[in-house]
Amino acid sequence: IFFFILFYIINYKDVYARCSFEGENTLTCDAQGGEVPQDFSGTLTMKDGGTLNVGGERFQFKKDGSAVIKSGKVTDLKDAEKIETSSGTQATDVTSANFNQEREHFDSAETIQRGTGTFTDVENADFYPNGDYDIQLAASVEQDGIKIINGRGIKYRNGEITAEYAETFVRGNSISLNINSLGVKKQSFSVESASKVVSGCNSFDNVKDSEFEVIGDDIKATISSNATLNITDCSYRDIEFESKGNG
Repeated sequence: IFFFILFYIINYKDVYARCSFEGENTLTCDAQGGEVPQDFSGTLTMKDGGTLNVGGERFQFKKDGSAVIKSGKVTDLKDAEKIETSSGTQATDVTSANFNQEREHFDSAETIQRGTGTFTDVENADFYPNGDYDIQLAASVEQDGIKIINGRGIKYRNGEITAEYAETFVRGNSISLNINSLGVKKQSFSVESASKVVSGCNSFDNVKDSEFEVIGDDIKATISSNATLNITDCSYRDIEFESKGNG
């Protein structure tokens, strides 16, 4: 019994010497971090920064970083160096975030890795349990062989990506610039407009309402609107293609 009591006291101090209560629902921890009690609900502050394990999830806080915890799970946090959630999300330099059963929301983060996607300099992003996401702004999005640079209004649904705007879109050996209304499917991508689409040695300028399918060094373009497309082919010939709106 004596050894059991001694063991309990040592472990009790190991947790609570590093995390101490300041009022019934406020927990303050030092830089050593520690384990938060499973039944704790309230506000946690890391006055000197440090790492905490909460409900099987890992959070590394900056100085004076904080979190709201409900029934042993983090629901809101501010100023985290790095987080690892139970869904597999890893994020760095998180200014603030909110978590619930429906989605993980980040006001901003330097990097986020989730599933097959890597995201940098993200603002106002929601990630859902089924793998879908909405991102207001991102310096880059890389997923399933494609890359979007300086994208806005990015959505991922059922394996397809759309973006209201992208400064650059890269897929295989093709690159597109200044794209409005980008749509990315498994075998093709479409644009409402783009200043340039380049695939291998083929170049398309001032693109409107077009869909492209890239296969190796070959590219197939389908134009759905009445538009003139300026093409430079692999023989450096300048071709002016006028669509009648039937592809």
